[in-house]
Amino acid sequence: MELQVRMTKVRAELKEVPTTSGRFNLTPAEARAADLALEGMTNRAIAEATHTTEQTVKNRMHAVYDKVGCGNRAEFVLIALRGGGQ
Repeated sequence: MELQVRMTKVRAELKEVPTTSGRFNLTPAEARAADLALEGMTNRAIAEATHTTEQTVKNRMHAVYDKVGCGNRAEFVLIALRGGGQ
């Protein structure tokens, strides 16, 4: 819960949520899932928004973590919000 509070505060300080477009060498599908994760969506919500399964979203997010060099969503969000991959 503490991470969610921090993410909410960071997002409030940003004029807009950054996207992964052109960063991290992601495929379009990976970038879409990553961008939705940056907006705070769950895997299930991302699956519904992209008309895929939750397992597909999990697979894409793991590919994102591998390309970004992190181990989980919290690390990915921090790296992306700090401007990593540019």
